[in-house]
Amino acid sequence: MGDLPGGLNHSFAFGISADGSIIAGNGYALRTEAVRWIKNPSTGLFEIDPLNSSVPFFSEAFDVSADGTAIVGYNSDANREATLWRNEEITRLGDLPGGVFDSFARKISANGLVVVGESQSATAWSAFRWTQSDGMVDLGNLPLGFQAFVSGVSGDGSIIVGTDYSCCPGRYEIFIWDPVNGMRQLADVLISRGVGLAGWTLDRVAGVSGDGKTIAGSGINPNSQDEVWIVRNFKP
Repeated sequence: MGDLPGGLNHSFAFGISADGSIIAGNGYALRTEAVRWIKNPSTGLFEIDPLNSSVPFFSEAFDVSADGTAIVGYNSDANREATLWRNEEITRLGDLPGGVFDSFARKISANGLVVVGESQSATAWSAFRWTQSDGMVDLGNLPLGFQAFVSGVSGDGSIIVGTDYSCCPGRYEIFIWDPVNGMRQLADVLISRGVGLAGWTLDRVAGVSGDGKTIAGSGINPNSQDEVWIVRNFKP
């Protein structure tokens, strides 16, 4: 896929459209910049951020909608800010109240209508959910968490998964969010439904399927070994 012209052979791909024709990530040409690649040998990588300033800025892209028309990430001139690029237009998504102005858009729903990520709030790094109608909504943290990071969102934006660092017991724990139940610890939900997790620590989640019914990640098994896991037929 190459690199930006004048770059240092430094590029990363993070998101891909449903048909594989559009890929987003970042490249380096004097600074890190969000890039898009289109399946066309003559196109290669090119910048997707229209901001052109003499002041150094950085941007990265992390995900693409299913149809490839919307890309999310962040843009940084004075502060890092969650950003949506859609049809060659840029939308700054803002920041949660309180704390330092700092936000990232990590994932976008398949239909391109829901953006999720994290932002500094008054007391923590909190997960957020953004829509055109509601703007950026604080999803909060787990009861003892203060450093939430989003890993995945279902196709319609109704199920969100990620991790939150808990001060007690001092490790990452997996959260799941839906509009009815809010944010909950995934392990607690599974145990309440009879899933045997004795000796397990679930601390990493890779993502959630488009229908929201399958969740995958990794953790530490009862033998103190790293092991991947998968939850099927999940219901909020």
